[in-house]
Amino acid sequence: MVGNDFKNMTRQSMMKLVEHIERMKRAEITKQDYKKLIRKFFKWMDKTDLVDWIKISRKDSRKLPEDLLSEKKSRN
Repeated sequence: MVGNDFKNMTRQSMMKLVEHIERMKRAEITKQDYKKLIRKFFKWMDKTDLVDWIKISRKDSRKLPEDLLSEKKSRN
């Protein structure tokens, strides 16, 4: 998809890559994982300017005890 050496990627080619990820028929969490990986990798390569614009939505999937079904309710 990229077609470039990672060291020579431009911001525009990064935008195309992220657009491609967004159009993929994958679960939203998978797309977020891909974007996280890309951001970490390019930050590691000291290319933060290429990925600083990538936003990753964070959905809180934690449940409070009162939101969970009790054993009593699950039997009904």
